[in-house]
Amino acid sequence: MRGFLFTVALAMAMATSHAFPMAAKDGDNHAPPWFRGYNPFLDRHRPRGFKTCDEVPGMCRGGWGSPGPDCCGRLCVNLRMDFFNCGRCGKRCRFGEMCCGGGCVNVFYDPNNCGFCGNRCKPGGFCRYGMCDYAS
Repeated sequence: MRGFLFTVALAMAMATSHAFPMAAKDGDNHAPPWFRGYNPFLDRHRPRGFKTCDEVPGMCRGGWGSPGPDCCGRLCVNLRMDFFNCGRCGKRCRFGEMCCGGGCVNVFYDPNNCGFCGNRCKPGGFCRYGMCDYAS
């Protein structure tokens, strides 16, 4: 009985490994989406032939799901919204701040960006704790 179960488990493992390949070939449209483009989590252990934005200019401007049009180091980022690259590569926003339009703003107290970018309080209103006219 154990031999039969082992054979069935081995057959299932082999069938699964052929159905879901672990690496995409160049031009392979049948690969899962996470193998088609740049993945920052796999940056340190990237397969041979895999290019990054510092090697291929304009890669970040492609329409295939890039997080942003700018290249910082080897990562595609959006300098207008990225918390770790706000306005320029390597500029980090502090705690309580968000990157709004390329500048770090305090969304807890900024009446032009109250709670999130672009959320304006009514004229004469104030922003407290990320909410317009809180406890007024």
